Amino acid sequence: MPADRTKTLPQLREEWTTCVACELGKKRVASAGAFVFGEGTRGGIMFIGEGPGKTDEIEGQPFSDASGKLLRRVIKLLDLENYYLTNCVSCRAC
Repeated sequence: MPADRTKTLPQLREEWTTCVACELGKKRVASAGAFVFGEGTRGGIMFIGEGPGKTDEIEGQPFSDASGKLLRRVIKLLDLENYYLTNCVSCRAC
């Protein structure tokens, strides 16, 4: 499903949450995993990971594992307020 630039991030999240267009989505649904959408503010620095890990899938939040917590601490230390955290894909690969 291609992105529609006229839609807001919450609209896209709602639309994509039930996506099973690829094998990752099918595995996510079969294992009762969470869809991991990005979070933050638009127009700032974007931090992009490869894909959600097990902790991210459990929490339903990107960068929620130990390395993600470190990244969030660094962002806070740098006093960044305008940033967005996301992954290349929104479903865990394994």
